[in-house]
Amino acid sequence: MLRFSDLFNMASDKDGAVNNFWSSGSNGGHWDVRLRGRLSEEDILRFTELLNCLNELKVVEGVADRLIWTPQPREPFTVSRCYDWWRRELPIFDSTAAKATQIWRVLVPLKVQFFAWLVYQERLLTKAYRARWDPLADRTFVR
Repeated sequence: MLRFSDLFNMASDKDGAVNNFWSSGSNGGHWDVRLRGRLSEEDILRFTELLNCLNELKVVEGVADRLIWTPQPREPFTVSRCYDWWRRELPIFDSTAAKATQIWRVLVPLKVQFFAWLVYQERLLTKAYRARWDPLADRTFVR
């Protein structure tokens, strides 16, 4: 479930892009998010929380929105690069079981947590992993 799905349901424009909600100004700009209906005190607190999260973002005007693979911003994302980065960089992959529980505390989709858990347990069936227990698993025939 999305963190602010309750506010999304109250949004007046559910199909807008980032540039529809960002207004430029002399002080750098501000977020212009509009909701429908009357807001309860709880809704106002949640909306304030949303705006605080949005204000932490850096908006660069004149640049198209795009996803960036942060560990290697000049390289495209691949599962292989993600796997290598996890194994090399994340502290959850040391030998202590206490670190393994951090996988379930990270705010990412469940399928990503599960993928990380498989990587941690070395249960991800990869070509390299299969080659360890069956060296003939990757038979390439040239005719």
